Amino acid sequence: MKVETKFVLAAVFILVLISTPIWSISADIKRSRFSVIASIGIETAQEEKEKPYQFSSILSADFDTEGNIYVLDYRDVCVKVFTKKGEFIRKFLKPGQGPDEVMNPYRIKINKAKKHIFVLHQNGFQIKEFDEAGNLVRSHPLPRQMYGYFDFIDENRLLFVDDRKYGEKAYHNIKIFNLEAHKIEKEFAPTTTDYFTSFQRIVIKDRTVWTCPGDLMVLEAFDLETGKKLKTIPLSEKYIPYNIFKSGNIQKMRCWNYAEPFLLGEDLHVFVIRQSFAKEFSDMMDSPLERDVKLYRLAGARLEEDQGFPRFDFFPEFLASWENKILISSSGYDHYPRLKVLEMR
Repeated sequence: MKVETKFVLAAVFILVLISTPIWSISADIKRSRFSVIASIGIETAQEEKEKPYQFSSILSADFDTEGNIYVLDYRDVCVKVFTKKGEFIRKFLKPGQGPDEVMNPYRIKINKAKKHIFVLHQNGFQIKEFDEAGNLVRSHPLPRQMYGYFDFIDENRLLFVDDRKYGEKAYHNIKIFNLEAHKIEKEFAPTTTDYFTSFQRIVIKDRTVWTCPGDLMVLEAFDLETGKKLKTIPLSEKYIPYNIFKSGNIQKMRCWNYAEPFLLGEDLHVFVIRQSFAKEFSDMMDSPLERDVKLYRLAGARLEEDQGFPRFDFFPEFLASWENKILISSSGYDHYPRLKVLEMR
């Protein structure tokens, strides 16, 4: 081949390379743009007006249809309401058995269909329903203790994550409960696995239920009407099973990884946490040494990593999402509770 021909071919190759879109060269790399639009939480309140921004323990939170943020402060036993920009609006609830009181609240969830606020309390044996102003509408007794996550199908039906009860060899991991009839209408996701369900979430999209069972690194889909499993999509993450160990009179559990699905706009995403611990058990808290966060987006039949998720100066926990916003909190291992509201642009 002549030297001139080689130069011509090289030039053509460079032109093709320059004119080729970046996405076609690196089709697997996705990078969304997230910005922090609000930071809520301070270590110590110095004056009266700062007190609403000091939390005792953030256990659960949710967005309403306007983007306002409802935060369940577990130890202070109240719900604090903030704007999407993090400005305090009001608080309601207090400890007790009265109409505007709750005991040992676990979770808060807003039914977007009727704009009512639901608080799971009494150690998971009852749900209290409040209107937008924080007035009690009614109390809903539950047929069995509910520890896990729940979300609403419509005005009167909720979907919740269940775990195996003592003595059960097989059970259904997901159940539909009718608030009006006060009964379980349907059960699906049969399993004999004793899942670690504390972090298991469910997402309802187009009559399909999505979940990452236990601490497994897979995403599963079920038909909401029939309960039939539709698909299982593995995450490109090595799975490390949780383990329980003893040190003297102390029994501890270490969870090395877990995944949580959520909606961002119309897209299904999966929030993945991986953490490491010291070799030796240290104290009651047994805090992780590190926590790594990854974000995946469902693209067709596979999950692609989205590399645009920011880093934080605390151990992040996913709390809720609404439209293009994500609510992140610090973990129980961090020095003081705080929140970040992220917006995807």
